[in-house]
Amino acid sequence: MRQCGNCRACCTVLGVPSLKKPRYQACEHECDKGCAIYKERPDECKAYYCAWANNEEAGDPIGLKGEERPDKVGLFFDATLHKTFGLLIVAHEVTEGLSKTYWGEKVLKRLSKRFLVAIVFGDQQRSMVGPPHLLRTAGEQMRQYALTGRFQE
Repeated sequence: MRQCGNCRACCTVLGVPSLKKPRYQACEHECDKGCAIYKERPDECKAYYCAWANNEEAGDPIGLKGEERPDKVGLFFDATLHKTFGLLIVAHEVTEGLSKTYWGEKVLKRLSKRFLVAIVFGDQQRSMVGPPHLLRTAGEQMRQYALTGRFQE
């Protein structure tokens, strides 16, 4: 597992209901060393799977590179398996518009050759990229996932 270092993207972007922390707001428990309550952090934080940090685990299919750390690229990724589309990726912009930067576009271009990727900021889907055959069939299901985190089966 990779070390987070100075990356705090998930600490800012993710909402943590048990801490009453809304999405896109810095967590009050962030400190120079990371999380001041790491050993006692809430279940929501424990359950979060960072695709970048966990990339070195055997079988991780996304393939994020070391230099593509979320705070450097401006995006972090969630993934889920879907019966129609296979592995679906949601790219969360850490700050609105970061998917259009050099690093954001570079990572998205590579991932979109193999996966359907929805780019979101807050509760709004900004765009979708991926192989043409997946883009043609994705439509409403990806919009639903990007907004709610769930698919309509």
